[in-house]
Amino acid sequence: MPQQQPQSMDQTPSAEEFQALQQALAEATLRNEALVGELRVVRTERDLLQEQLNKFKRQLFAAKSEARGTEQKDLFFNEAEILGAGAEPAAEELAADDTVDVPAHKRAKRGRKPLDPALPREVVRHELPESERVCPHDGATLQEIGVECWRRPKTEPLLMVVPTEN
Repeated sequence: MPQQQPQSMDQTPSAEEFQALQQALAEATLRNEALVGELRVVRTERDLLQEQLNKFKRQLFAAKSEARGTEQKDLFFNEAEILGAGAEPAAEELAADDTVDVPAHKRAKRGRKPLDPALPREVVRHELPESERVCPHDGATLQEIGVECWRRPKTEPLLMVVPTEN
């Protein structure tokens, strides 16, 4: 296969090559103009769809009210007042007292309900080790001053135990 020599830039194209290049340029220009027109149409459609979407969002998420106009504003609330303005009160309403008797009642105790005394009890003592039962200042043996006791229910599977901690 013979190797082709690279063409240098200073050679002029032949008439057929020039005609082919001009035709390719014309086709590319026509294709570009068609694509620009198509792009313009697509952008217009996109803008219209975006406006529709914004409109639907406003309808869906905007504040809503049943009152649609000022002519309906006071229609329902004033109707009873207008009809009741000329009416006379019923006979039993005139004779009735303005007071109502309410029987006395007892208020329930506030606070936590006591734990069931039938629950098993468990005593947990927290004591200091022998080494800490000596006063660091004078070496005297420490004595128990008081006891703090609290009860919290502890749930075990199928068994509830109330430990008493000191």
